[in-house]
Amino acid sequence: QVEKRWSRDGEPDDTISSADRQAIRERLVPALLAVSAQLPVVQLLRAVVHRLVRSDFPKKWTGVLDSLAGLLLDTAAGQEAVRVGLLVLHEIVEWKGYENDELTERVYATFLPRLYQLATSG
Repeated sequence: QVEKRWSRDGEPDDTISSADRQAIRERLVPALLAVSAQLPVVQLLRAVVHRLVRSDFPKKWTGVLDSLAGLLLDTAAGQEAVRVGLLVLHEIVEWKGYENDELTERVYATFLPRLYQLATSG
Protein backbone atom coordinates (compact mmCIF):
# COMPACT_ATOMS: atom_id res chain seq x y z
CA GLN A 1 0.00 0.00 0.00
CA VAL A 2 2.83 2.42 0.77
CA GLU A 3 4.30 1.96 -2.70
CA LYS A 4 0.98 2.88 -4.32
CA ARG A 5 -0.27 5.53 -1.92
CA TRP A 6 2.83 7.38 -0.79
CA SER A 7 3.14 10.21 -3.25
CA ARG A 8 6.39 10.57 -5.15
CA ASP A 9 6.76 14.26 -4.46
CA GLY A 10 6.39 13.88 -0.72
CA GLU A 11 3.06 15.68 -0.68
CA PRO A 12 0.56 13.51 1.13
CA ASP A 13 -2.60 12.41 -0.49
CA ASP A 14 -5.52 11.63 1.76
CA THR A 15 -5.20 7.85 1.67
CA ILE A 16 -2.56 7.63 4.44
CA SER A 17 -3.02 9.95 7.39
CA SER A 18 -0.17 12.12 8.66
CA ALA A 19 -0.13 10.16 11.93
CA ASP A 20 0.16 6.87 10.05
CA ARG A 21 2.92 8.29 7.87
CA GLN A 22 4.87 9.34 10.95
CA ALA A 23 4.34 5.93 12.55
CA ILE A 24 5.65 4.21 9.41
CA ARG A 25 8.75 6.42 9.38
CA GLU A 26 9.44 5.75 13.06
CA ARG A 27 8.91 2.00 12.88
CA LEU A 28 10.44 1.11 9.53
CA VAL A 29 14.06 0.58 10.60
CA PRO A 30 13.11 -1.36 13.76
CA ALA A 31 10.73 -3.47 11.65
CA LEU A 32 13.55 -4.29 9.23
CA LEU A 33 15.69 -5.37 12.14
CA ALA A 34 12.92 -7.52 13.58
CA VAL A 35 12.39 -9.41 10.30
CA SER A 36 15.96 -9.36 9.01
CA ALA A 37 16.06 -13.15 8.64
CA GLN A 38 12.88 -13.23 6.53
CA LEU A 39 14.09 -12.25 3.06
CA PRO A 40 10.66 -11.82 1.38
CA VAL A 41 9.56 -9.42 4.13
CA VAL A 42 12.88 -7.56 3.99
CA GLN A 43 12.42 -7.11 0.24
CA LEU A 44 8.96 -5.61 0.77
CA LEU A 45 10.22 -3.26 3.47
CA ARG A 46 13.22 -2.28 1.34
CA ALA A 47 10.79 -1.02 -1.30
CA VAL A 48 9.20 1.11 1.42
CA VAL A 49 12.61 2.45 2.46
CA HIS A 50 13.31 3.28 -1.18
CA ARG A 51 10.07 5.24 -1.49
CA LEU A 52 10.48 7.08 1.81
CA VAL A 53 14.07 8.10 1.11
CA ARG A 54 13.04 9.56 -2.21
CA SER A 55 9.94 11.34 -0.99
CA ASP A 56 10.54 12.19 2.67
CA PHE A 57 14.27 12.26 3.34
CA PRO A 58 15.62 14.40 4.95
CA LYS A 59 12.84 16.90 5.66
CA LYS A 60 10.12 14.58 6.90
CA TRP A 61 12.15 11.49 7.80
CA THR A 62 14.49 13.25 10.17
CA GLY A 63 15.13 10.38 12.58
CA VAL A 64 16.53 7.90 10.09
CA LEU A 65 20.15 9.02 10.51
CA ASP A 66 19.87 8.59 14.28
CA SER A 67 18.49 5.09 13.72
CA LEU A 68 21.38 4.30 11.40
CA ALA A 69 23.88 5.62 13.92
CA GLY A 70 22.43 3.26 16.49
CA LEU A 71 22.85 0.33 14.13
CA LEU A 72 26.17 1.11 12.48
CA LEU A 73 28.19 3.07 15.00
CA ASP A 74 27.66 0.72 17.92
CA THR A 75 30.66 -1.59 17.75
CA ALA A 76 28.74 -4.18 19.76
CA ALA A 77 25.92 -4.24 17.21
CA GLY A 78 25.27 -7.64 15.78
CA GLN A 79 25.55 -8.71 12.20
CA GLU A 80 21.83 -8.25 11.56
CA ALA A 81 21.92 -4.66 12.81
CA VAL A 82 24.86 -3.86 10.55
CA ARG A 83 23.12 -5.45 7.56
CA VAL A 84 19.93 -3.43 8.12
CA GLY A 85 21.95 -0.27 8.66
CA LEU A 86 23.85 -0.83 5.43
CA LEU A 87 20.64 -1.50 3.53
CA VAL A 88 19.10 1.82 4.60
CA LEU A 89 22.35 3.74 4.22
CA HIS A 90 22.70 2.38 0.69
CA GLU A 91 19.30 3.82 -0.23
CA ILE A 92 20.28 7.21 1.19
CA VAL A 93 23.66 7.32 -0.53
CA GLU A 94 22.18 6.10 -3.80
CA TRP A 95 19.66 8.94 -3.68
CA LYS A 96 21.75 11.77 -2.21
CA GLY A 97 25.30 10.49 -2.58
CA TYR A 98 26.60 12.81 -5.25
CA GLU A 99 25.08 16.02 -4.01
CA ASN A 100 27.60 18.43 -2.62
CA ASP A 101 25.68 19.68 0.37
CA GLU A 102 25.91 19.76 4.14
CA LEU A 103 23.71 16.71 4.63
CA THR A 104 25.76 14.51 2.31
CA GLU A 105 28.99 15.63 3.96
CA ARG A 106 27.50 14.85 7.38
CA VAL A 107 26.41 11.39 6.24
CA TYR A 108 29.88 10.61 4.89
CA ALA A 109 31.68 12.06 7.91
CA THR A 110 29.48 10.09 10.28
CA PHE A 111 29.46 6.71 8.57
CA LEU A 112 32.56 6.31 6.37
CA PRO A 113 35.00 5.73 9.25
CA ARG A 114 32.78 2.94 10.60
CA LEU A 115 32.32 1.44 7.15
CA TYR A 116 36.08 1.41 6.73
CA GLN A 117 36.44 -0.29 10.10
CA LEU A 118 33.85 -2.91 9.15
CA ALA A 119 35.54 -3.53 5.80
CA THR A 120 39.02 -3.94 7.25
CA SER A 121 38.17 -5.99 10.33
CA GLY A 122 38.49 -9.72 10.11
